[in-house]
Amino acid sequence: MATPHLINILRSVRHELQSFSLGFENCIVKLLAQISTPILFGIILDNQCLFWSQSTFHHRASCFIYNGDKLPMRLFATTIIIKLISFIFILILFLIKFRERKNC
Repeated sequence: MATPHLINILRSVRHELQSFSLGFENCIVKLLAQISTPILFGIILDNQCLFWSQSTFHHRASCFIYNGDKLPMRLFATTIIIKLISFIFILILFLIKFRERKNC
């Protein structure tokens, strides 16, 4: 977990809820990021395969040749999109907290 991210979480909640918020955030990260991200990148890799090997049961076994032109760009674009979504949520949190402090 990155330090600015941790500081944002701790500054966004009341002191008595900080440990709960860290546990909740860890649970959300496990559910949304560590489970779904390998699936997402696996789908991207599977879609960029040009030639699949055939197993003995006529199922796709493994990829022999990937599309070397599009694969790096698709992986990079997916990473950037995920980072932008994360940044937007942090920015929204910052704006909400800034308005709360301004109204106090």
